[in-house]
Amino acid sequence: MRRAAALEAGVASLALLTGWIALFAWRGLVEAPEEFLGPTLFGGVLVALTGALARTRRIRWYGALGLQLVVLALFVNLQMASSRSWLGVVPTRSSLDRVGTLVAAGSESLGTQYSPVPADFPGVHDTLMLCALGLLLLIDVLACGLGRVPVAGLPLLVILMIPISLLSGGLSWVLFVLTALLFVMLLATEQTRRVLAWGRSVAGRGRRYDSFDQLVSGASVRSSAARIGLVSCGIALVVPLFVPLAHLSFGGGDGPGPGDGEGRSITIQNPLVDLRRDLVRPDEFPMVTVRTDGDPSYLRLTVLDTFSGASWRPSGRVLPPDQRAEGPLPPAPGLLSTVPGRTSEWQISLLDTFSTVWLPTPYPVRSISVPGGDWRYDVRTLDFADAHGDAFHGDLDYELTAFEPDISAVALDDAFLPPSAVREAMTVLPRNLPEVITRTAEEIAGDEPTNYQKALALQDWFRDTGGFTYSLDRAPGSGMEALADFITTDKVGYCEQFAAAMAVMGRALDIPARVVVGFLTPDRIGPETYLFTSDDLHAWPELFFSGIGWVRFEPTPSDRTGAAPSWTTEDLPTAAPNPTPGAQESTAPRQDRADRQPGSADGGQSDGAAPALLPWLGGALVLLLLAAPRLVRDAQRRSRLSAGPDPRAVAAGVWAELHATAVDLGISWRPERSARQTGRALVRRLRSRPELQRSLEELVQFVERARYGRPFEVDPAVARQLRTTVREWSAALAGSVPPARARWARVFPRSVWCRLQGPSAGGPAAHPDARRSSDELVGAGQ
Repeated sequence: MRRAAALEAGVASLALLTGWIALFAWRGLVEAPEEFLGPTLFGGVLVALTGALARTRRIRWYGALGLQLVVLALFVNLQMASSRSWLGVVPTRSSLDRVGTLVAAGSESLGTQYSPVPADFPGVHDTLMLCALGLLLLIDVLACGLGRVPVAGLPLLVILMIPISLLSGGLSWVLFVLTALLFVMLLATEQTRRVLAWGRSVAGRGRRYDSFDQLVSGASVRSSAARIGLVSCGIALVVPLFVPLAHLSFGGGDGPGPGDGEGRSITIQNPLVDLRRDLVRPDEFPMVTVRTDGDPSYLRLTVLDTFSGASWRPSGRVLPPDQRAEGPLPPAPGLLSTVPGRTSEWQISLLDTFSTVWLPTPYPVRSISVPGGDWRYDVRTLDFADAHGDAFHGDLDYELTAFEPDISAVALDDAFLPPSAVREAMTVLPRNLPEVITRTAEEIAGDEPTNYQKALALQDWFRDTGGFTYSLDRAPGSGMEALADFITTDKVGYCEQFAAAMAVMGRALDIPARVVVGFLTPDRIGPETYLFTSDDLHAWPELFFSGIGWVRFEPTPSDRTGAAPSWTTEDLPTAAPNPTPGAQESTAPRQDRADRQPGSADGGQSDGAAPALLPWLGGALVLLLLAAPRLVRDAQRRSRLSAGPDPRAVAAGVWAELHATAVDLGISWRPERSARQTGRALVRRLRSRPELQRSLEELVQFVERARYGRPFEVDPAVARQLRTTVREWSAALAGSVPPARARWARVFPRSVWCRLQGPSAGGPAAHPDARRSSDELVGAGQ
């Protein structure tokens, strides 16, 4: 018993170690990955030991799975919502709500943010831990509970495929080899246990021999498995070198960098990092030429709409194939069709000294035609990115039609409060935002009556009254501490600091804000023709106003940018007859930012409707999961009993259904026996039902004739009688076992999960019920 327990625990530990080592491939998904890898290991140990202990006690795999799920739920609740649990451990409704909130927030962040997702985004580590524990549990059930170690390679493959799909660095070959070797060891250990079970033990010698009196050696099995595994690993490492789609990382890589390696071109890939790098270059590089009858200034590259605390970044773009940069585009978010303005025609050329994953365009664009590459747009931002994330290098000419709305100070000042979906999503700030940033924003603009006047106060403070100086002699970065120093003490920076600081302070005042990176003002080189160079790269904030959409502001001092936008220099009427809804609502108390989650929706309808539906959805899912085995079993029965007209198919169907019934009821079916021997054993089991003996004998005779006799045609009446016999014997067998077991067989039929063995497949030791007591065997007492 102790040896069996130790062996079971060893196999479970090896399965856990294999899965956990594979999870190191997820390190690039999030900052500080140890915050989910550590708890995952601890929870995985609890789950693996629970399963091993249950299997040692001869508990069926589904019973062990139930215990493991309970342990997993308690651990997750303890890890994510201990303060809201009863006695710190037992889940409550409040703790379950907390777990759901964290998982929803983490899923949103992981699905929309670029990797690695910042560590201060709520729920990202918890969500990864929960996913990882689920995969580790699946590996344990497949490898240890069901004994299907090769199938357990599928969740391992899922784990290893994630970095290949999402991360530019791919999968480390060292991690791949280590995971593969551990998996081979797991496979060898399980197969050794199976091979040793085939032999017979010789008393007093501690050895096992097969039916030919040959010594069964576990060492030889493990040695063969190791050789096969090493060869397989070698092949798996060599093949990717010749298959372009494979993406294993064998070193530092040679991905897109700041240029072509010789300083003759520049690349825009990481917007803010590349911005300062190109601004401080000693040489000025031509990048884009434009021919237009409109205003050529403020040409956009991309929108940075997520502030992680460390930096502003683009959120994950949704770029389906039907959103290619070809043809008309949808209206700009928030911009009403009734807003007046003028259209302008643009012809843009990217020069061969410019490499980018973002397509330069004005804003907003009405239609566009790009003849080269796979450029697509996101409907939320209307910026254009390469669908594959690859930097385009070379000459590219494209045309577009832009729209320049007529924006006035009065229209901005009269704008209604932004929609709740926009306001909640685009005012998210990290929980640990330095208080000095919010306090300074309140001191400067908190008393202003409308969002427009608050934004105007911030812009004037940065440009004129705050004592700021534009200079490139500052380290790059827009982290929270750097921003706090910038707005309080340093007050020296370039466009990145000014744009980032105003956007953060705008969000602190509940104004939807984001940062845009692009080009400022070009040089005129001909009639309606302009040239943008590396010195024209720039960043600025955009704030949202209902009816007009995203509006540009300019906090960077005038010695760099010139005049501020016209709608920020107009005079407002001295008195308004009636306060606008925007003015009234902008002074309302704001939601506590500590309770916000990235990507959360409005607290109105969704906060009440979604939690109310969750119990119903959860109950429906539980009922579906409980009913699924029975539904599958019924479908299998109909398929088996409807086989025909071939006699072999009819015989195989009725015999397999009788076999499945025995497996469901926990009655061992000896696959090495012939049909006649099995029939006699069944008759002896049901001695109290002699009226059924004749019908079973006829069924056995039909099976033998179909298997070994000449081909013949099946009389439909005979086929119906055979099916009736199977149904009668299935009911009789169900009555021969305890009622609780019969009821369990109806709810969770075991035959759905196991493979029915043929008459010559394996022996009794290979069957999962071979170790049951003799009174449970078909034909017991023979």
